[in-house]
Amino acid sequence: TRVNTTRASDYFAATVGFNWTPTDCITVRPSLRWDWVDTSGYYPFADGTEHDQILIDCDVIWRF
Repeated sequence: TRVNTTRASDYFAATVGFNWTPTDCITVRPSLRWDWVDTSGYYPFADGTEHDQILIDCDVIWRF
C-alpha cells in the first residue's frame, strides 16, 4: 500500500479468521483485522482522527 503523506511511519496489521462449513456446499469465513501505525501524534485512519482501525468482514462461498 502506498500512503500519500510526507510523514515517515511504519504500518502494521494483524488478522484472525476461521472457516465454518455448515453444509457440504457452503463455507462462511468471518475475519477480524486490526491496522495501526506506531508513530506518535500521527492519525492516518478515520479521516485523520485515529492511529488505528478495526475491520470486521465476512464472506460466504457457495460451491455448486
